[in-house]
Amino acid sequence: MTRAGAVGSFTKSAWLELGLGVLAKSGPEALTIERLVGEAGKTKGSFYHHFTSHQGFVIDLLSHWHAGHTQALIAAANAEPMADRKRTLDQLALGLDFAIEIGVRRLAAVEPVAQDMVREVDEHRIAYLAHLNAGRRRLESQAA
Repeated sequence: MTRAGAVGSFTKSAWLELGLGVLAKSGPEALTIERLVGEAGKTKGSFYHHFTSHQGFVIDLLSHWHAGHTQALIAAANAEPMADRKRTLDQLALGLDFAIEIGVRRLAAVEPVAQDMVREVDEHRIAYLAHLNAGRRRLESQAA
């Protein structure tokens, strides 16, 4: 197999999913490049093909978490009628791996860039819930 073929066989998304799994299972101290390449069975070159540095990986990992654990849920909820959105959001949130959420918050305790991202995600989540509650109140007042 060529070097390019080996790099192409483990995608950036696969690295990020692996990172979330390691974070959930073993905590932020396990998010080393050595641990990740060992778990992936890949070389550091494969890792660096997708990420410029460990810090770049952490930033991309947090963005991936935000996309999958917040933005995707909001998009799915928004596809529903307003009256059903909170229930849909609740059901989707209950299906998430809560160990990932704990891992991300543990990472935020030791990584300043993670602190900033977690704060932004929390603000995004709270704003969306406020939006849903305002919409429900409007629906309830219109029905009364």
